[in-house]
Amino acid sequence: MILPRPTLIPPEAEPELRRLGLIVEKRLGLVFSEKRSRDLWNAAMSIADLEQRSPVDLVREMAQEGLPDSRASLLAEYLTVGETYFFREPKTLQAFEELILKPAAGAENRKRIRIWCAGCSTGEEPYTLSIILHRTLPDIASRDISILGTDINPRVLEKARRGVYSAWSFRGIEKATRDRFFDILDDGSRSVKSLFRRGVSFSGLNLADEEWRLWKDDSPPDVIFCRNVLIYFSAEQRESVVQRFYSLLPPQGWLVVAPCESSALLASKFTPVHRGGATLYRKDPATREVRSFSHALLSENFFLGAMLEDDVSVVCVSEEPYREPQFPEAEALLETEAEFPEEPRSEEIFSETIDACLHNARTLADNGRHDEALQWVRKARELDRTAPEPLYLAALISSETGDVKEAASLLRSALFLAPDFVMAHYSLGSLAMREGRENEAERHLRNAEALLSSFPPDASLREGDGIRAGELLQTVLGLRRRT
Repeated sequence: MILPRPTLIPPEAEPELRRLGLIVEKRLGLVFSEKRSRDLWNAAMSIADLEQRSPVDLVREMAQEGLPDSRASLLAEYLTVGETYFFREPKTLQAFEELILKPAAGAENRKRIRIWCAGCSTGEEPYTLSIILHRTLPDIASRDISILGTDINPRVLEKARRGVYSAWSFRGIEKATRDRFFDILDDGSRSVKSLFRRGVSFSGLNLADEEWRLWKDDSPPDVIFCRNVLIYFSAEQRESVVQRFYSLLPPQGWLVVAPCESSALLASKFTPVHRGGATLYRKDPATREVRSFSHALLSENFFLGAMLEDDVSVVCVSEEPYREPQFPEAEALLETEAEFPEEPRSEEIFSETIDACLHNARTLADNGRHDEALQWVRKARELDRTAPEPLYLAALISSETGDVKEAASLLRSALFLAPDFVMAHYSLGSLAMREGRENEAERHLRNAEALLSSFPPDASLREGDGIRAGELLQTVLGLRRRT
């Protein structure tokens, strides 16, 4: 049982806790700050509870003796909270398909493809990429495909290897798509179909380690996905990791990061390539001029909110004009596999009821067409100024595009209209956790817990996309243990 968390860190623990924080930063790469001291103390409390000893003594021991691998792995379980889901950031995934996979589909000398998902958490990203490869490469059966997911947290890797997920991992995904790529189990969870497990593997890896061991043959990756990982590192650690990515990739190799992490690439040797509202980063044979940016530019506040692709002076433009990506139908990837569904089009919905407007907005947002989605959100707001759902949907879009401040403002407006809006409380708590505002996160998660406790466990939630009250309650309880 995990002991209740004290609000304040005992004064006698503070000096050694600061020392331990610096060790954690060097050993795990996770930036230590005063804001995260409570995270570290809570982790020490949980481990001390398991070992039935004093947390103050445990902190002192780790600060003085360092962190062996077993202790570092245990700490990582408590200090990393991976929140991910299938087909996250659709614009980025479409750019990956257009810029990387489609050219590879026609290249006879590109039969081998290696993709490394660094910081893969519970595995949704590697399996998503496997699905995209299968629907893009018609001759995939004759190719040597390997997708490697790595993470510092052994607990999330166990879940990734199982490949079984609850409804929360499928938010924003139509039921037909879920049925296409996942098998439904007796308890309502879904398992990744065997076709999309092939070539996908997982292993433990710490990006702060001096040596990275990926594939057994020491082959380099062609593409590195490292999304929503760099935000947890110090400026120096981010710069070091990005430089190592560059050295590891072959010429014409690619790096994919989250939109909110783009500032970490501004002073790197990578060439930014824009496509359809997303930016990927390529290692060109010729080294481009590197602009000089001060460390102040990469401060934590700037880094979490920066969306500066338009300010980059060196941009590689594709020789082909941009065309809206259209996912093609699969060509008999398996004997019994059905064809892929066509992407829904917003123009098929002509009714302008509030429900139709919101449905249209969700469809466009799921496909990464955020500007068009927001137009439908505004129409929904014009139809009913008292409805909180348009504000909530606009908040999700703002969060997805990296505007965390706007997302939080919209969520608060939604709660003004509907104080019992559970998903808005939960989302505000999640945003506050991402930015290290522990007290605020605790407040919103506590509100969500109180509301969820009053619902039947199988009750559906407004804007919950199929998640049940009992399921979200367990997620909230787990997050509160970390705040």
